[in-house]
Amino acid sequence: MTLVIVGHDLQPSLSFLDDGAISLESNGIFVATDSAITRDYRDGRQIVLAGFRKAYAITAKLWQPSFIGEHFNGYRTVYQEIDCVLAFAGGVLTAQHIMNSITEHLGKLRITYIESDGGAGAYMSGSV
Repeated sequence: MTLVIVGHDLQPSLSFLDDGAISLESNGIFVATDSAITRDYRDGRQIVLAGFRKAYAITAKLWQPSFIGEHFNGYRTVYQEIDCVLAFAGGVLTAQHIMNSITEHLGKLRITYIESDGGAGAYMSGSV
């Protein structure tokens, strides 16, 4: 069984350095998981692999459309990058497949223009 603990530091922490300066650390997210992969045997559960990461930092990339004049010319540059955390519990092979799919998906987010029936459109985020 895997236990995943996630929390958020709501209070910034102040610390006083030896030279009299003050250090202010920003708020953040913390994640703690176990790192063992176990298997049930006839004589009980045993650890198959220790030290396996079950939490990952993933960068979501929102790509900006490129235009030559009024003509769409693909997605050439990243408009915005945001880091997020993904943790999993459960079957390792399934989790790795899902982690790969999510990482691919979040790396290919696109800004898209959707036209409405009234002629006015809107920009939306989507993915390939």
